[in-house]
Amino acid sequence: VVGSEQAGYFQVAFKALELIDPEKFQGKQHHISMGMVNLTDRKMSSRTGDILRVDWLIDQVKERIENLVSEGKIEAADRDAVTEQVAIGAIKYSVLKVGTGQNVVFDIGKSVSLDGDSGPYLQYTFARTQSVLRKAGISNFKFQISNELEIEETSVLRVLYRFDEIVIE
Repeated sequence: VVGSEQAGYFQVAFKALELIDPEKFQGKQHHISMGMVNLTDRKMSSRTGDILRVDWLIDQVKERIENLVSEGKIEAADRDAVTEQVAIGAIKYSVLKVGTGQNVVFDIGKSVSLDGDSGPYLQYTFARTQSVLRKAGISNFKFQISNELEIEETSVLRVLYRFDEIVIE
């Protein structure tokens, strides 16, 4: 898993290995192309040494999460553990929601947003659903995907489909 600009190098390296030992290497190597991660407010340049280090990024995101915890927007019994988990979730989601070959424009503010398309929002939603299930006395719920829907599920989907329209009305 390496940047997309390395694709040519890996084609040559894989071909060389296949020529050395076809039985051992042919069809067993794959380059998964990843885009570059850039910040919205900072231009990176490897020539000048201004590069994005993951430790720095984690610290920046953790700092924002700690602020949300301090403001009471995120509840945390174990502040350090929750801050770490939410920060890593924010970073992972921000990178993984973009296709693997595409560049990621990382916005720290959006990555820690509690509204919508972010890791912390998904973590919060999961925590809430677990709370609802716990209060309903359901202890080992397993989500199953099926192509066949019950009548009630279809009815709910028909209403959810119009959610934006209904909210605007």
